[in-house]
Amino acid sequence: MPASTFAPLWLWMAFAGCLSANLADRAFAADGDDAPPAAQAPSPQAPPPQATHPLFSADGEVMIRLPENMTENLTLNAEAKIQAADLERELYVLVISEPKRELPGGVTLAKYREAVLDNIGKSAKSIKLGESEQFKLAGHNAVQSSFTALAPDIEPRISYLLTTVESDKAFHQILAWTLDSLAQRNMPVLKEVSASFQCDLRSARTADGRRQWSLPPGMTPSK
Repeated sequence: MPASTFAPLWLWMAFAGCLSANLADRAFAADGDDAPPAAQAPSPQAPPPQATHPLFSADGEVMIRLPENMTENLTLNAEAKIQAADLERELYVLVISEPKRELPGGVTLAKYREAVLDNIGKSAKSIKLGESEQFKLAGHNAVQSSFTALAPDIEPRISYLLTTVESDKAFHQILAWTLDSLAQRNMPVLKEVSASFQCDLRSARTADGRRQWSLPPGMTPSK
C-alpha cells in the first residue's frame, strides 16, 4: 500500500492534543451563556456492529468499542488515552481527556469545541466544515462535527469526525478519521465507534493484580 495512504497517522500528531495551555490564554465567561441549549437533538447513536470488542484506557476511566479488525495502535498521538486503527481499511480513532481541574474556570462545552477546532486550524489547511449536531452521549452533553482538511505536504484529503463531550469530571475529544475517498464506506463505522464512548468509569485492582471495571448501568461486559 502506498505510504501516502498512512498520512492520517502523522496528521493528528501535528495538531491533536490537550488544550489546557490554549484555554489558559482565553478569557471565558463563567455564566455558561454559550453552553449547548437544554433542548437536545436525538442522539445519532446506532446499534454497534455484531462483532465488537471494548478498548479501555490504561486508567480504566474511558472506553470505546471497536469493530473486529480495529485494534489498539499506540503510534497515533502521545497524549491520547485511547488510540486505535485498522490500517488496511484506513480507520483511525483516538480519545483525549482533560480533567476540568486542570482547565481555566468558565470553560463550557461550546468553548472547548471552539478551542479544539482552533488548534486543528493551526496546522491543517483548506478545512471544510460540515454540520454540527448536539446530543446526549453516554448521558452527557456532546457536540459532533464532520469536516475535511489537508495536512501540509500530504496530498490525500482527510475526512474527520470530531465529537466533544463534557462529563462530570472532564472534557473529552473523540477524533475519528479516514481518507476522504473512503468516507462513504468508513464514516458509518467511525460514527458507531464514537457513539460507543463511555467515560467516568471506575476500576480497581483485584487481589491477583488484574484490573476490574465497574461499568455504567445498562452496559454488559464483552465476551
